[in-house]
Amino acid sequence: MYRFRKFHIGAFCSGPSGSLRRILSSDTFTRLARDRRGSVAIMFGLASLVVVSVVGSAVDYGRALLARDRLQATLDSTVLAAARVWQLEQDMTLAQQKAIAHFDAMKPEGVEAKLTKLEPDMQNNTLTVEATAAVQAPFLSLVLDGQPLRISTRAQAKFCVGCRGGGGGGNDGYDIEVAMMLDVTGSMAGSKIADLKEAAKDLVKILVWDDQSEHTSRIAVVPFSHAVNAGKQLGKAIAYSPADKVSFAFRDGKSRDWYRPKNTKDKVDPYAYCVSERQGSAAYTDATPTGNARLPVVYYSSASVSNCQPTAEVMPLTSDKQALTSLIDSFKADGFTGGNLGTAWAWYMLSPTWWSGIAANIHADGRPAAYPSLPENCTSWEKCPASQRAPGTVKKFAVLMTDGEYNMQFCDGGSKVTGASIPDRNAGPGNSEKGNCTSALATSSAQAQSLCTAMKKAGIIVYTVGFGLGTSGAQVDLLKACASEDGHFSKPSKLFYNTQTGTELRSAFRHIATSIASLYVSQ
Repeated sequence: MYRFRKFHIGAFCSGPSGSLRRILSSDTFTRLARDRRGSVAIMFGLASLVVVSVVGSAVDYGRALLARDRLQATLDSTVLAAARVWQLEQDMTLAQQKAIAHFDAMKPEGVEAKLTKLEPDMQNNTLTVEATAAVQAPFLSLVLDGQPLRISTRAQAKFCVGCRGGGGGGNDGYDIEVAMMLDVTGSMAGSKIADLKEAAKDLVKILVWDDQSEHTSRIAVVPFSHAVNAGKQLGKAIAYSPADKVSFAFRDGKSRDWYRPKNTKDKVDPYAYCVSERQGSAAYTDATPTGNARLPVVYYSSASVSNCQPTAEVMPLTSDKQALTSLIDSFKADGFTGGNLGTAWAWYMLSPTWWSGIAANIHADGRPAAYPSLPENCTSWEKCPASQRAPGTVKKFAVLMTDGEYNMQFCDGGSKVTGASIPDRNAGPGNSEKGNCTSALATSSAQAQSLCTAMKKAGIIVYTVGFGLGTSGAQVDLLKACASEDGHFSKPSKLFYNTQTGTELRSAFRHIATSIASLYVSQ
């Protein structure tokens, strides 16, 4: 066999044809010997099936990813829309309806999608929504038993302070300053003062942002009742204090000695600084409290009085949550309702003008920023809607809360001693505690109205909160008039809150806080 093959090949190659010799001397014969034409077809078919499956699965997967991206974008806009309703209306049912309508209108076409969760977190001031969708997958369905691909997404909106909508730690847009005027009068005793404490602490928790590195969120607290307690440090700088005792003529026709309160524990400066309204041309202004513009000290019927009413001192602007919370927890209900004093001091805490004449070492960290500039196309802040207000470096807010009619105004009682105040003849106490005089500034309510008007003209947005006032009456009308009409979101009639229960009061303070705060998608 070997010889035959060798001979055959040799004879064949020795023939006259050179081309045949070249053919047989190349690797053509080798390729022909290895040819398996039926196997190649089978292998190609199998490879094609794999390639088509891979490509098809990739197409299915890409379709799912695209649907997921579109679903996420829809969910992000949905959570912001729902959170805005929650923010402005404090109505979660309405927010849910808004979420569903928005989601259904914006969800990707050709995808079966639905909301599966809408959950507010009152503790962390967030709103979370989740959604699922089914995406048809013709190729992947071979391994999914004919089922579509299931995708899910999640979005969370968070309220932040000074935020323009991009997050950035919560303070990436502007500073905020908020002054809370809080009623701690005798009528607030019992459960009402407890409700107020929780409501005020809620506002502090929401608005005082943890990251104060770039922009600040600061709150001042003004407890008020019979008077305002300026505290030793500030009181020494801004108050008249003419004498230990002063003789006043009273409405019952008698004259009596009245006394300024003493803090017997302080041997260096024994006088507490309860102050009343400022008299004269500076009465309804935020002029700095120097010279004749200082505030008169309130006098009391007994020399044994050792503290102001209220005992809680004013706290200038601060971002110290613990200090704010501790002050609020210290509130005790006592005294009558000098709402004009609380209103004035809420303004003072936000006014750079008022602080300008006070020594720089007094509450150096509590000084307010400059007022925002009035937009060129606005003639006054009162007539300048929120939509016209360009973002600035600071936004100022006052929150004025009370549970009763303002009934405490002061005069000097004819004592001829400048800066010594007693209740006038129309004030709250009985005849033996009313001076035989009338306040030159009229009633506490009238004064409060004038102060509110001046405060709003300065660019401060004013929120007012009534607590247990009923549905109508003089005090309800006053709070409505004091409240800003346009406010932060240009929503008329949204900045007065007439609450009747502790739950409503707490809800109102949360609403105010979240209205001041901004929204951004945090997850």
